[in-house]
Amino acid sequence: MKEIKLSFNLSIVLNQADIHFVEEELLRMRQELFLEVLKKVIAEIEKEALKGQKSCNICGLPLVKNGHEKKKVKTLVGEVAVNRVRLRYHYHGKRDATLV
Repeated sequence: MKEIKLSFNLSIVLNQADIHFVEEELLRMRQELFLEVLKKVIAEIEKEALKGQKSCNICGLPLVKNGHEKKKVKTLVGEVAVNRVRLRYHYHGKRDATLV
């Protein structure tokens, strides 16, 4: 099983010495942190998926990178924008949607 290690620092500015303010701030930070970690995990998964040599099932030639496309991943917490690598068949010119 693949393990992804992420390090981060959190700093909380206490504008008010109120427990409700701190609770709201922590909940907001939890949402931001979740979305940022999700974005990094998705990038790692894609990097792993691209390591395996993908090839055309018709001619056997390897697929080639064909730019990037922006995708949005919607979760219960929020939305994350990610850049996905597009692949295409080198000879046929058809697009491979296996990583989309």
